[in-house]
Amino acid sequence: MKKILIDDNWIFKRSAYDETKLDISFGGEESDYRETNIPHDALIDDVSLFYKDHVIWYERSLKTGDELSSGKRFYLYFDGVYTDAAIYVNRECVFEWVNGYTSFHFEITDRLVKGNNKIQIGRASCRER
Repeated sequence: MKKILIDDNWIFKRSAYDETKLDISFGGEESDYRETNIPHDALIDDVSLFYKDHVIWYERSLKTGDELSSGKRFYLYFDGVYTDAAIYVNRECVFEWVNGYTSFHFEITDRLVKGNNKIQIGRASCRER
């Protein structure tokens, strides 16, 4: 199994919490994002927001090529994400993790396309409201 680290080239954004807007479109415009590498703690990025409700979005591009049609399987593995994380691949919610700061992984092979893929992490829910 070949592992590829994708800790660099992430962007992130903090948004005001709004129960009615917890979906992938709430990630906002790319111009609102700031560059970062992970691990990253957006909660301490601006301590004035420490006790305010908000949603944090992380986003990264993941490029795939011919290996996608070679029968290889692709997984995302996280060492730990803050509680209530929803992971999206190409704007489709593929996994949720409600246990904070514990590792988890899941397969994304069937969600990838050849070329650029958008990986997003947000504190939102895939479930119907």
